[in-house]
Amino acid sequence: MSARVSRWLVALLCCVACEDAPAPPAPPPLRVEFAGCAAVREGPVCEVLAPSALTFWVETPEDAHLSAEIDGATQSFPTASAPGGRRVTVDVPAGSREVALRATRGGAAAVFRLRLEPLVTSPALDEAEALRRRGKLDEAEAKLAALPSDPSRVLRLGALRKRARIESKRGALEQAARLFAEALTEDRALGRVSDELHDRFALFHMHLYTGRRFADARAALSDVERLARDFPEGRVMASYYEGLLARETGDLRGALGHLRASQEAAARLGFEAQRVDALEVEASVLSQLGRHHDALAAMDAARGALPADASPCRRAESDNNLGWVALRADADGQGPRAPEPPLRAALEGFRKECPRPAEVANVLLNLGLHAMHRDHPEQARAHLEEARRAAPRVDARFEAWAAVLDGRIALAKPETRTALAPHERTRAIGRAALLSDVELEGALGRARALEALGRTDDAQRAYAEADVLLDVALRAVPLGEGRETFLHGAEQVTRLRVEFLLGRAEKADRGARDAWLREAALAAKHGKSRLLRALGCAAPASPTRREALDRSLTRYQQGRAALEAELAASWRLPGNRLDAALRAHDARIKDLRAALDDALAHLCPHDPDSTRGPFVPAPSEVTLVHLPTRRGWTGFAITSDAIVVHDAVGARPDLSPSRLAEALLEPFAGILRGASRLRLITHPSLDRLDLHALPFEGAPLGARLPVVHGAGFDRPPRPPSEGPRKALVVADPRGNLPGAREEARVVAAALRARGASVLLLEGEAATHAAVVAALTDPATHLFHFAGHGIYEGRDGWESALPLATGALAVADVLALARVPADVVLSGCDTGRAGTSAAAEGLGLGQAFVVAGARAVVASTRPIEDKKTLPFVRALYGDSAGPLDLVAALHHARRAAHEGDGPSDVASFRLLSP
Repeated sequence: MSARVSRWLVALLCCVACEDAPAPPAPPPLRVEFAGCAAVREGPVCEVLAPSALTFWVETPEDAHLSAEIDGATQSFPTASAPGGRRVTVDVPAGSREVALRATRGGAAAVFRLRLEPLVTSPALDEAEALRRRGKLDEAEAKLAALPSDPSRVLRLGALRKRARIESKRGALEQAARLFAEALTEDRALGRVSDELHDRFALFHMHLYTGRRFADARAALSDVERLARDFPEGRVMASYYEGLLARETGDLRGALGHLRASQEAAARLGFEAQRVDALEVEASVLSQLGRHHDALAAMDAARGALPADASPCRRAESDNNLGWVALRADADGQGPRAPEPPLRAALEGFRKECPRPAEVANVLLNLGLHAMHRDHPEQARAHLEEARRAAPRVDARFEAWAAVLDGRIALAKPETRTALAPHERTRAIGRAALLSDVELEGALGRARALEALGRTDDAQRAYAEADVLLDVALRAVPLGEGRETFLHGAEQVTRLRVEFLLGRAEKADRGARDAWLREAALAAKHGKSRLLRALGCAAPASPTRREALDRSLTRYQQGRAALEAELAASWRLPGNRLDAALRAHDARIKDLRAALDDALAHLCPHDPDSTRGPFVPAPSEVTLVHLPTRRGWTGFAITSDAIVVHDAVGARPDLSPSRLAEALLEPFAGILRGASRLRLITHPSLDRLDLHALPFEGAPLGARLPVVHGAGFDRPPRPPSEGPRKALVVADPRGNLPGAREEARVVAAALRARGASVLLLEGEAATHAAVVAALTDPATHLFHFAGHGIYEGRDGWESALPLATGALAVADVLALARVPADVVLSGCDTGRAGTSAAAEGLGLGQAFVVAGARAVVASTRPIEDKKTLPFVRALYGDSAGPLDLVAALHHARRAAHEGDGPSDVASFRLLSP
């Protein structure tokens, strides 16, 4: 064999060997966050005081071995579980230069390295900071006198940063802003990432709370995400401050998201104090949403987690926060906790162990608000005057709530004519400071004061303005976080406006009376529809807004479809990985729903013209509106040419059906006898009752005439469908309701007899993708669902129709490009809505109405399978031609009354816009 052939043979054997050799193992994924550095520079470089302990949050597979090294020497360390990973604490001896964390699996390792250097500092900086915190600003400045000439650039920067904070504490905002700007420039030049973030946070706090300069505050937080990449602790604080900014500017949706992100990041790194801070602010936001029990529970959790070594100042702050949350709950009539004890404890703390005049003023103001709620205006005035003496200049939030208290005191007097000026001031401060709850209170108090002054036209406009402000405020409340409880707390806006309009009607001549009454009825209808209008406002959107919304809805639907596909494939995973996949799926669904809610809120701004226009029912139709007023319950019967008002004397939701019918229906008996259709628009505390089943002239109301339950908002009529009429029938998607399949076959046969083509999806065929595709088909005019219904979640946001894969949730319905005009949801709780709102709540049936359906038949409670089939037979009947759901439900109710139909027909109602 020649040498050349030998070389080729060796090369060939090498190739074969290389092809057969296994690929080297890949290192395991490794993600690390760190905390405990005295300062952090770009790199990152961790500056430490010796000795010190560093905390690491580590995300790496459970089967990877984790080890720690200091300057190459293996180090033992304690480990604790933490959200999404594990938390490691490493003791760092003096003089250490590097910490390394190594994750090893199958002989391959991933390594995270953190360089260490000693911190450059001076005792003068620590002494100056201690004096500043105690309010001894001149002494603090004196401690820094020698540092501006120090040869160390880092110490000169440290002195500059302290001087900026001292000037901020003095209230010299322009001087402080100039010093902060110099410090930030030097921070960036020296690559001092943590110092730059802390300076940005201090500047943010000054602009937000002292100056109420929101644009400047927002600018101070710019670039924090880039800085936090080298300083993970900064991400905890950045989310916290973003949450504060969102709360202060009325973005409650953003506030909750940022505050919860801060808590999660703090929990990873074991920052219990920072987690507690964010939790207490979240409690304040929940209180503003009217979720008082949740707010108090959050405060209890936060106070229980306060570190044992928490300072007297921090404990006094927590006492005041608890007092504020308890105060708001008490004011809404949901006060299981007395506000005064924690407020008194806070007052003592801020006067003695932690002397802070501005905080003393805040606590005294809260005590004044509490006294006013207890109808002690003189005591409230004394607290307010003492607060102003304690700290003549506090901040815009103090001034706003002081103006609120001034206005409440004035309205409490027998002569309310002095109430206009303080409420004008409250409204102006709230608007300027972006305090939406303060602005709303000022606007409503201003309307009441104008009414007392006899300035009728001005009062009419002022009440309408307060109504609009409530609509705007509602859009800042995220779905699933308390829209219903928020509206419950704001119910007096509608009530006071309607009472004013009714009062004007009583004093008006005959020609003007109907106009006042019609506006009062329109205001009541507007209040009823407030929550659903906030979701359905996209229907008449401009082309630009509609295109943007369509893009958001498409992203939601694509993301939802991708998640369902992933979940379908995940069932083959082993147990621990399946659990992780399910948790990730739930988190991503939550994110998708939040993004959808955000898109609906931002792409549907309030249209002030939406509250105007004629409120005229169709000929021979009657609209009956009831709402609570100071006189009890007031009812409006509106026809195309008249409006009649009666007080429902003695009406209460807990009355027997006969007595309730006597109070609500009998005053309008003459009008109802001649009606071809009745539209009920009632307060939710009545609407949740079976008003259609109340006795009226010897029969249930719904058997006497067709009855629909209106949400209270108007929508242009849908154009008739072109082409062949199709119906979608979905039955028993989970395979455990055999009666639903029989029901579906009955429905399909009845619809075919009426000339419709039917797509029947039973059992496993009723997948999420198949149902959504059929619902959005332009030819589909009717959707009948026979299966389980679920009502869940705050605001009904988690309600769903379970399908063969996944479920058709409320968010999915709202995201559909179109829905059929007619919908029948034959399942438990499909027409149920929340019980805590002053407006129509959200459930599955209501979601279809918002999405564009003109008629939805749904059940407000659990239904028996054996009673559903007779109801469905009666509903669809044996007539030919297109199905009119209003007439069909009336027919089923009449058949039930005559003894020839289902006995549980009262469970079902027809929902419409």
